[in-house]
Amino acid sequence: HLEVLTLVVLSAIPWPGPTVFKISCPRDSATIVRKIVQKKWMPVLEKYGVGLPLDCPFHPLRDIFRPQQAAKLQHRNSQWTCGFCGKSFYDERFLDFHFDNRHKNNINMAEDAVCLADYCDIMRCEVLRTQDLGPEVSPGNTDIEIWREATAYHTALTPAGPRDLARVSLRGGVLQRAETPPPPPASSHHCPRSAAPPSDTENNTADVCDNLLDSSVPPKHQRISELQKLKANCKPEELQKLKIRCEVLVRDCIAGLLVNLSIQDFKDVEEELNQAVCWYLTCDRYWQDSPSDPRHFPWGLVFVFVMVLSLGICL
Repeated sequence: HLEVLTLVVLSAIPWPGPTVFKISCPRDSATIVRKIVQKKWMPVLEKYGVGLPLDCPFHPLRDIFRPQQAAKLQHRNSQWTCGFCGKSFYDERFLDFHFDNRHKNNINMAEDAVCLADYCDIMRCEVLRTQDLGPEVSPGNTDIEIWREATAYHTALTPAGPRDLARVSLRGGVLQRAETPPPPPASSHHCPRSAAPPSDTENNTADVCDNLLDSSVPPKHQRISELQKLKANCKPEELQKLKIRCEVLVRDCIAGLLVNLSIQDFKDVEEELNQAVCWYLTCDRYWQDSPSDPRHFPWGLVFVFVMVLSLGICL
């Protein structure tokens, strides 16, 4: 009878719901890392006739935003088209807003999916954020009518607060960084997947199951403040650790290329990739790509030069 009583008591105790993690992956930071890889790494690999191995976290197939990136179709400089529904926008930013509101479920849910923003410390995203890295490569183009309400659509989205959050699989191993568990759900709460895309008017906080991937951008003043602090308090030992981690990442990233390259070519590729990214991770070179301070005209030097020239003429 004691065993039966124990089972009855245990059955009356509510069991906790499934563990749900909210994963932060800022879209703008991921975009910077993606563009750096395309502009600085891919030309080096193409020169040696190789590509990024799938083991490399920067491989396009492992990008958590891969389905949305593949759906970006650029017809011309002022027309970006959504490959999911065919709507077009004047700017890539509007298309990103559209993805976050209409197609937030269209993300890479594989177990080895990677948030590229996690590598922003190595890639110096805060330094390169203001640089023009050029548009991302689009897989194709299309001839459809431009959606001329894009500006109004963007205006309507602006005061709506943080971006919508995308659904992501609860399988382990997807994105280990910035996982913050939300308040415990009720015992009967579960997270069924919905095949239908949510509407633009859907409540951002309606359901914790729909709010697993935060692609919102940190406030601009917060980014500027962090950048100024980092610049004023450069720590060589911390950057040295970061540089070592960067070099290890490069080595692990291209290790699979040994079967296609000679030992010398492999070393050359490794050196060039390090030169493109890891070389900047010192206090002297960290800010080289940042906007330089306005240089003052050397009036003093000009005055001295004129005086010396005048003296030479007089003599």
